[in-house]
Amino acid sequence: MVDDQPCTGQWLTRLLHRQPDLAVCAAVADVPAAWAVIDQHRPDLLILGLALEQAPGLDLLKDLRARGQRLPVLIFSQHPAALYAGLVRHAGAQGYLNKRADGPVIVAAVRRLLAGDVVFSAAVLASPGPAAGADGYPGLTDLERQMYALLAQGKNNQAMADYLRVARQTVYNNLTSLCKKRGATSREELMISAVLDLHHGDGGGRSAPGEPWSGPSI
Repeated sequence: MVDDQPCTGQWLTRLLHRQPDLAVCAAVADVPAAWAVIDQHRPDLLILGLALEQAPGLDLLKDLRARGQRLPVLIFSQHPAALYAGLVRHAGAQGYLNKRADGPVIVAAVRRLLAGDVVFSAAVLASPGPAAGADGYPGLTDLERQMYALLAQGKNNQAMADYLRVARQTVYNNLTSLCKKRGATSREELMISAVLDLHHGDGGGRSAPGEPWSGPSI
């Protein structure tokens, strides 16, 4: 399990350890530690958060597939499925759950993935690509989706550039594109839109039990 919130890892570990057929071999918070766990334990399933320390979880997912790793991946995120599910499916994930999911739903999803099934909505499975318009964010690129989520966390341009490992000008250009696509007239208006969408919409700010929510400062 890889997630930047220790309380999320602790809660999921307790939940899964209560199941007679499931166990968590390790819970870590960043990409280097994740690779160490994968190499050492050879897990049957990876539960992966998107907002990791130092680098996005999406980068780890893409690197796994680029290296030929067939390890099933369940994305476990606070962001709404409408923003990310299609994106992570086409990047190679087998499932997507929001962190507000109930314990029995999480356990059922884990068992489905271990059995070789997938955990996505019918709309996501039918979509030819993450930007095809089957979700609530048609036309957004991979980078724009990640930046929209970072905006909702209150990240400034330099912080987004550092985290996504892109130039600051790239951030500026994509924010300009995002404003046009989301109907915002300024960065501030776009941030408010992102907060309302991602923390109060269908992906809402409800966290896993015991997990504090830290919203942005506006």
